[in-house]
Amino acid sequence: MRPTIAALSVVLAVALSGSHAIAAVSITPAYLEVRLDEGRPSGQFIISNAGDAQERYRVQSIHFTFTPDGALQAIEPGDYSLSEWVVFNPKELTLPPKTTRAVRFVIAPKRELQPGEYWGGMELESLNTSTGSGTDAGGREMRIEVVPKILVTIFGIVGKPVYSGTIGGTRLVSNGSSSIVETTLTNTGSGRLLVSGTYEVSDPSGRVVSAGPLQKGYVFRDCHRKIKAIIKEPVEAGSYAIRVKLESPQLKEALSDDVVQDFKPGG
Repeated sequence: MRPTIAALSVVLAVALSGSHAIAAVSITPAYLEVRLDEGRPSGQFIISNAGDAQERYRVQSIHFTFTPDGALQAIEPGDYSLSEWVVFNPKELTLPPKTTRAVRFVIAPKRELQPGEYWGGMELESLNTSTGSGTDAGGREMRIEVVPKILVTIFGIVGKPVYSGTIGGTRLVSNGSSSIVETTLTNTGSGRLLVSGTYEVSDPSGRVVSAGPLQKGYVFRDCHRKIKAIIKEPVEAGSYAIRVKLESPQLKEALSDDVVQDFKPGG
């Protein structure tokens, strides 16, 4: 028996400018922001193949989110999805080497929208899949199919979104041979937050045991996400003061949290 597993290679375009690429194929713009209260937005993405091999892609609209642990997850359209209103043309395309192709789009909302942000994405799924083989824990031979994808985020704005958030649950956790600082950001507004931050861990004498950057990422409206940093050197058992600070271009002021924790590795 040779079961098949579809392994998805997904890249999310979260850059604020430029183009996004996987292999020799790139997309411009890398992300899109439109007004949904000013008619039907339309435009085009430019798909470029700078490589030496022909590429074939399927174009489709999807909705997605991030799990609390930061994993990208495709989900069914919900209250804040615009994916069901987007039409792409063409829906499949072939890109010979050293060529470009335009994919046109139009967004036609089908209900009255409240102020805030809505989002979805254009997913470019490769029709040139690759396969490999392996053996599972039970000794069965398995065939693995790899499907490269590129996901370009589309944000739609209605009115004037409110940008706000809270943080809490800051703590040190043990992860095998390493330690992790994590805090939870909850988006309490009607627009996305793109956050980055720093952490500092100090012992009772005030000596800084570890400090550095926290991961960067989006937190969509009505969502929460753990923002983490892996500490390279494991933290010994003891009492520590932990301070985290998160900043976002959407927020006027940074968010911070200070806690004191009795930490026990492996506990």
